[in-house]
Amino acid sequence: LETVADAEVAVAGVSVPVSVAKVIALGGTATQPTLDVTVTVTNRGDRQLVARLGLEWALMMLGGGGNPSAWYEANGTRQAHDTAGSVAAIGSIKQGNDWIGIELESRLEPAGDAWWAPIETVSNSEAGFERVYQGSSLLLAWLIDLAPGHAITVRVSNVVTVASDSAARSNRP
Repeated sequence: LETVADAEVAVAGVSVPVSVAKVIALGGTATQPTLDVTVTVTNRGDRQLVARLGLEWALMMLGGGGNPSAWYEANGTRQAHDTAGSVAAIGSIKQGNDWIGIELESRLEPAGDAWWAPIETVSNSEAGFERVYQGSSLLLAWLIDLAPGHAITVRVSNVVTVASDSAARSNRP
C-alpha cells in the first residue's frame, strides 16, 4: 500500500511545502509476521526545513497493573510495559509478553529516538474513579534537516515472533 500527500509544515511561523510518501508492506510467516513502514519526506520549498518526523504505534501487550510478563526492552534493559520511558539514537526497540509468547522488534533505519507511555482512561466503578490501562503508545522519531529539494527516507521494520501458531494447533485432527 502506498500513499502520497502534499502538505505544509509550519516551523517558527513559516510554512514549508513538503511531499510525504508512505509505503506499508505486510509479509513474513504465521509465526513471524512483518509490517514495514517507509516514509519519505521531500522539501519542496525554498527554505531549510528543520523538524522532527515521528511515527506512532499504539499496542496492547496485556501489561496493565505492573504485569511482569509484559515489557519494553531498549539497549538491553527491560521495563514494565505500562510505564513511561525514552531512549535516544537506537536502531531497535522490543516489546512483548512472555506469558503469551509474543515479541515485537521495531528496527529503525536510520537510528532514531523512542518515547513510550501508557494509554490510560479513567472510569467510574462501584469502587470510585479508577485509572484503566488500555495499552501503550510508542513514538519513534527522527530529527530532520532538509535543504530545499532534498529528501529523507526513514523505515521501521516490525518483526513479530510468536512462540506457537495457535491457528495451526486448532486445525489439527
